Amino acid sequence: MLKIYDELGLFLRVQPIERGGTAAWCVRTRIKLPGDDRMRERLYGAGGWPEVSLAQARDRRDKLLDDLRAGLAPKTRRDVDAFTGDGTFWAAATDWLERQRLAGRADSTLRKMDWMVNRLLVPRLGKLQLDDVTSDRVLAAVREIETSGKVHSARRALTIVGRIMRASNKPDPTAGLRENSEALLPERRKNRPAITDHKRLGELLRAIHKYAEEQPVVGLAWKLLFFTMVRPGELRQARWDQFDFERKLWTLPAAVMKARREHTVCLSSYAIAVLEQLKAITGSGELLFPGIRSPKRPISDMTLAAALARMGFTSDEHTPHGTRASTASLAGKCGWPPDIVEPAQSRVKSGGPVRSIYDRDDRLDGRRALAEWLGLALEAIRLELEIPEPEWWGYRPPRES
Repeated sequence: MLKIYDELGLFLRVQPIERGGTAAWCVRTRIKLPGDDRMRERLYGAGGWPEVSLAQARDRRDKLLDDLRAGLAPKTRRDVDAFTGDGTFWAAATDWLERQRLAGRADSTLRKMDWMVNRLLVPRLGKLQLDDVTSDRVLAAVREIETSGKVHSARRALTIVGRIMRASNKPDPTAGLRENSEALLPERRKNRPAITDHKRLGELLRAIHKYAEEQPVVGLAWKLLFFTMVRPGELRQARWDQFDFERKLWTLPAAVMKARREHTVCLSSYAIAVLEQLKAITGSGELLFPGIRSPKRPISDMTLAAALARMGFTSDEHTPHGTRASTASLAGKCGWPPDIVEPAQSRVKSGGPVRSIYDRDDRLDGRRALAEWLGLALEAIRLELEIPEPEWWGYRPPRES
């Protein structure tokens, strides 16, 4: 994304060609909202370019700043246009996207939101005034997305329209549509492919072991993916300062976690051995898995998938993210309870999010035992040996009260 700055907070934001190449005038400023003593940063749309010229954008900026100086904050002024540029859905969507960035959303989430807004919604609803974004028009837009084969994206787009409208203090035209099961096609979501058959899993593990000899960094990444049960994105962004080798713990910051909660991974002796190998290769830098072009950026999300294809496994059979299903299935089949496996994978505990709120025991002792057993079991599968029974390594599951 390119930003061309003018003055007094006005700038032109240009989207990349692959995201439509659209351009918009924006005004960034700091204001005090009613009932709040602190200065808050806010971003407002001032219209699309070239429909709105530089001179017109400056006039809109000046009018907006005058209103703000007069104490007319967005929630206290009827004339919404002064705070959302030309009052179109496009301007409101631009403001909403910036708010998501300021809220600290993950980069991957922001990219998905940006694609959803600028590639799917703006071409269909962007020029409409917010008051003209009716349920009928929204339904026509999302059904057009649905017809193109993007059934899941159509439902996501419907949700985003509602969020944009509510953020703009407008009635939500999607409320009835989201409650109407007949409005859109039923979604047939597929689980990510994962190998759970022990024989085929052994073939994959042997392929990874061999690949690590030829391409050590990516091969060792695949080994850690199995030994730690983390998500691929969390692994790619791993930094050396997050590891405590003495205590055999890896602390992932909330910023990289899906649930935005800090997560601790128990490291088995197998994972430590892999990390020691990797440290000899990339330990002089900050990242475990630096990219080829820049050591400051991690390998891409396609690197692991491409390596899997080179090993002879298609994405219809297994995926990097599917590794979590492979390890969870292995642990479950061998008798490990969900109360241990789910916290180890940073998943909501069985019983739903409410239980997760009140049951805050991280089961660290059990997870240490699971991590060590998992490493032993995976090695046994790779070497075509008998899988060991879950020896609890001195850990006893807590009794139900």
